[in-house]
Amino acid sequence: MSESQDDRWLTYVELGQLLGCTPTAARMYARRHGWPRRTPNMYGDRARVLVPDDIDVQPRSALYPERTGYVTIRDQTEPNGQDQENVQAFRAAITALSEALAAERERSIRAEHQTEQLLSDLADARTAERISSDAAAALRHQLDLLRARRPWWQRWFW
Repeated sequence: MSESQDDRWLTYVELGQLLGCTPTAARMYARRHGWPRRTPNMYGDRARVLVPDDIDVQPRSALYPERTGYVTIRDQTEPNGQDQENVQAFRAAITALSEALAAERERSIRAEHQTEQLLSDLADARTAERISSDAAAALRHQLDLLRARRPWWQRWFW
């Protein structure tokens, strides 16, 4: 491709603005069409591509007037037709799931209270077991003392 007076060197950002697309899409467009590219010598400079003047430019803003930049703007605020049916189905599902979530939260709270009560009962049972174990040990000790005071012939029959 020979350079003519009408051709111009543009960065990918400038080409993207001309085409109405992102710089990455402009770079791929230039590669697909085989346009020559100049790599800059300085670090940080932008590469430029030789854009012929006779390219067919149809900016996306002309094709899609509701688009500004890269963000789509919709004028439609309320769904209609089948969308309305979908919205109603989603609302019903959300309501049912919210109720199920509330019921599960209540069940979880009850389970936590039961767990706390069981832990309290377990602590009381452990305390009672230790007390009874200590009492049994004291009684065994007294029994041993009583057995030691009897004569040998009485200890033999008991």
